[in-house]
Amino acid sequence: MSSIEWKFRLVLFAVCGVVGVTIVVWKTYEAKSEGTAFPELTMSEQIDDEISFVKPVRSVVRIRFKSGVKRTISFARNNSIHPADIYEFLQRNDQLYKPINNDTIRILRDGNTTIFVLGKEIP
Repeated sequence: MSSIEWKFRLVLFAVCGVVGVTIVVWKTYEAKSEGTAFPELTMSEQIDDEISFVKPVRSVVRIRFKSGVKRTISFARNNSIHPADIYEFLQRNDQLYKPINNDTIRILRDGNTTIFVLGKEIP
């Protein structure tokens, strides 16, 4: 192998390494910044609003409401429906109601109400 081929391979390897590291750093930053922009939905808050944006991300769901409020729901499962996980179930234009100091979430869609419980699984 000539020295030119060796240098070319070395430069190619270095460029690929830099691109790879850049992508990892960018994705990590993107995930962290999105996590702070969409705080976790807590038991202590009340919401009665229509969903305007839904983004499932690795088994959690990021939601923006018509009022502009943004929240993340990490886990809620209702095994009596399909899909059972809230991150797969929620859709744009669903009405979400969660009373203050309560972990129950009610989703109103097409005149039907579906219940989820924050952080829990309904059999």
